[in-house]
Amino acid sequence: MKSAAALLYSSLFLAPALLLSGVGWAQTPPALEPGERVRVHRLDAQSVVGQVERVQDDTLFLIAESRARTMTVPLHSVSRLDVQRRRTRGQGAWHWAKGGFVVGAVAGAVTCSADVERCRESSGMNDAEILLGSALFVGGGLAFIGAVGGAMFPGNYWEGVPVPAQVSLTPVGNAGFRLSATWKF
Repeated sequence: MKSAAALLYSSLFLAPALLLSGVGWAQTPPALEPGERVRVHRLDAQSVVGQVERVQDDTLFLIAESRARTMTVPLHSVSRLDVQRRRTRGQGAWHWAKGGFVVGAVAGAVTCSADVERCRESSGMNDAEILLGSALFVGGGLAFIGAVGGAMFPGNYWEGVPVPAQVSLTPVGNAGFRLSATWKF
């Protein structure tokens, strides 16, 4: 009786796993174009950067930068996938302006706080106004410089590509099966 219940429970558990494991369905590969630069993070904690050669049903073929040959990466072993994208001039200007403002504001506040007595005497403002004014002035200047530089040289960034949910069922010697699942939420 107990073995029949165990068989029933295990079959109810294994049937969906087999259907979802790729044995029953072909998984949708990520939308990648040949020639795109990608960064692949695998489940075994290794990562590789390279150019996409092609994507088949369950395998990514890429030319790794560390090796001058095609490398095959099974999609079931991928935990994260990033594609390198180029910023537009506007995105580059905004990105570097934010950094310039933060650095400038901190530098302006620190520089002014070192000589606040002289600033107070010459301006007639209180300490908070002096610190805020110098932070905004220096921060605004560096934000402008960052925006101009970012518009001229926008740079690149990594964008995550959704990896399909994966369930795999693999035999483990004579001991049975190993069920593993990977998904993002």
